[in-house]
Amino acid sequence: MKRVILFLFFIQSFAFAVGLRTKFSMAVIQNIFPGETYNTRELVNLPYVLTNTSPFPIIGGITVQKPLKEMLIKGYEPIPDTDWIDLSKKNFRLEPGESIVVDIMIYVPDKEEFYAKRYQANIEATGRGEGGNIAAGLITKLCFTTVMSKTQREKIEREKKILANLNYEVLPGRVRLRNIVPGKKYELGRDFNKFFKIVNMNDATYSFSIRSVTSKEAGLPTHKEYEDTPDTKFLWFEKSRVTIPDNTIQKMKVFLKIPKKKEFYGKRFEFFIEVNLLGQEIPVRKFSFVYVDTIEK
Repeated sequence: MKRVILFLFFIQSFAFAVGLRTKFSMAVIQNIFPGETYNTRELVNLPYVLTNTSPFPIIGGITVQKPLKEMLIKGYEPIPDTDWIDLSKKNFRLEPGESIVVDIMIYVPDKEEFYAKRYQANIEATGRGEGGNIAAGLITKLCFTTVMSKTQREKIEREKKILANLNYEVLPGRVRLRNIVPGKKYELGRDFNKFFKIVNMNDATYSFSIRSVTSKEAGLPTHKEYEDTPDTKFLWFEKSRVTIPDNTIQKMKVFLKIPKKKEFYGKRFEFFIEVNLLGQEIPVRKFSFVYVDTIEK
């Protein structure tokens, strides 16, 4: 997965004279790889849509421009070559209320001087009403950054390749256990028909560690109706480490026991089950969530 990040500014842009409209006035795309072609619609679901809101037909064109100094977003420089941006449509005729979708393609040559850059290009749509109506235009600012260096690019591509080959699932993703009695030991599969499974979908044998962790350790917030477990030891496993053959589903016994103390009655605790794929260059972990409702005393 390429680490391309998109920011959209949905500030509607209008050219009132002839009623042209776009859905956004500025877009920012980060971490582009020089040497690769990006279609903004396919990559980040960002089509350029142009709509005629006037009561008469409009004819016009769409061009890529280098922004003037006064039109630059702070921290960006003009794109060196407008040929880096290609448009799937450059001319249009729109009936009243009609829209067109234009793909925007970005290609930055793979040269050292184009790494670690912040570029801006302007997409300008101009149109006039048929029959001599006043012409007008509107501008969309397209900003993008390139990765820091070829070394960073190679690192991202290597991580992408590694992650593509590490395919496993933790099931079920979420479990809710109601009417839990403090002091009583439960086995989730036997008592609730909730069988914890690790699915190794790789064509190789892998080892996994399993543990109960806090919200902070997981780096995830608790559900708004629950609080973090006061002790991760309340939930434990038959094994803390398993080795699973290729294309195999491994069941794991999960146990729960909330101590019989008055402060644990009428509570809602959330447990985070962390499953780490071991022996990998890049840390890979997935979670399952267990929600526990204890009885009122």
